[in-house]
Amino acid sequence: MDLNPDGSYQPINDYVEVQTIYDSGLECAITTANFDDTQELFWTGNNEGRVTSYYSTGLSKYTSFVVKPGPNRDIKQLFPSVNNDIFVLTSDTLFNYSKFGVNNFRHTEVSFQNLQCLFFNQQQRFFMGGFCDFIYDFDIDRLRILRQLSISDEQSDCILIKSTTPDHVSKNGILFTGSSNGKIILRDTFTLKSIHKFHPHSGSLSDFDIQGNNLVSCGFSLTRTGNLCVDRFLMIYDLRMMRALSPVQMLIEPVFLHYVPGFSGVVAVASQSGCFQLVDTNLMSTPSPFYQAQCLVPGLATTFSKSSNSQFFAFGHSTGSIHLFSNSDSGFFNDFSNPTYFADPPELNPEGFIDINHEMAPISSVPVPITSQTPASVWHSKDTVSKYRPTPNISSELTDNARIIHNIMSVPNKFDLKRNQVFNEEYEKLIELLEQESCRTAINLEDLYKDLSSNQTNENENENNE
Repeated sequence: MDLNPDGSYQPINDYVEVQTIYDSGLECAITTANFDDTQELFWTGNNEGRVTSYYSTGLSKYTSFVVKPGPNRDIKQLFPSVNNDIFVLTSDTLFNYSKFGVNNFRHTEVSFQNLQCLFFNQQQRFFMGGFCDFIYDFDIDRLRILRQLSISDEQSDCILIKSTTPDHVSKNGILFTGSSNGKIILRDTFTLKSIHKFHPHSGSLSDFDIQGNNLVSCGFSLTRTGNLCVDRFLMIYDLRMMRALSPVQMLIEPVFLHYVPGFSGVVAVASQSGCFQLVDTNLMSTPSPFYQAQCLVPGLATTFSKSSNSQFFAFGHSTGSIHLFSNSDSGFFNDFSNPTYFADPPELNPEGFIDINHEMAPISSVPVPITSQTPASVWHSKDTVSKYRPTPNISSELTDNARIIHNIMSVPNKFDLKRNQVFNEEYEKLIELLEQESCRTAINLEDLYKDLSSNQTNENENENNE
């Protein structure tokens, strides 16, 4: 990155669309997407309740699992944590999965209705909000709601939650909540009481972000007829003096925005047409060129994500496609990523074949052609029916001598049987037959030694005679 002669921001390399994928098997709109801050992974959630992760810049599929089938299954927000797990929010449930797709826990409440946003406050707690007049304080260690705070006095709902500090909430941070009526309210971190409020847009709020002492937002405005239209102005506020600065007019319709870390006042602004550009809000200079995603199927961009080092931006599309932009040929999502674990490949013989006596060789490693015929491993249903040993009939001698006390029958033990043993005459007969057969086929070692000795003596006599 560099600066123009007039002092405005200019990237060293322009952003180029380096990868585009489209999963034709899903054909679902992407509702949320996030870059993983600890590993080289990109996470997406769609409107069918499926979470999918992609590895590195090639976007090779890493994991894919269904979180919640049935109604209300839209994935609202994802939060990959540092503990090798990911939190998934739907409209009425909070899930936690390992990054391999194993469910750790799920939590739901009767009062959970139309949840939309999730915020981690670095104290092992989450703030959750949505189209309701409550903010929920959820404790991860105790797996329960600690507080249910009403916000009906200031705003009717809470669709966005963010903070002033880059590491989310600190002890001296301020919490920002955005509502669908276009208001942004500054709240105390602990009590969530209102400190100050801004009303940047007359319609609804679309997105906002904070960097240092500046806040920038984009949203919708009300027309004369009462309809909503995209507000082409970015509203900027100084948090030190709590006043509005000069807005920035955009050529595109701003719907998503992210501050670019490392450069003060540089904002990446994107529209639903799949176009974004970088704007320096401090100098009010000419914005950078447009970067357009090549969408082969008509639709709208539903998400716009930024990696932690700002080398990558990604669009999620309503058709299920993902468009990855980068300003580096060999970049990484994070400056210092943890290793990503993969499944161990099957161990095969280096010569390319499997020894027939190898008892631990996986059968799945043997390639089998796909045919329409039934394989030999498929057994007929009549050969797979479970058959159990029938209960032997109880003789009348036992039932006549039985006593019943408190619905428990007890009989005298005349057969010297132990606990949980049943006398079976057929089994005893089978044991006798096996013993007789073993005696008949057994070899007596003494007789065998005598036979061998006599044979050896006969051979010696024959040699002497010759």
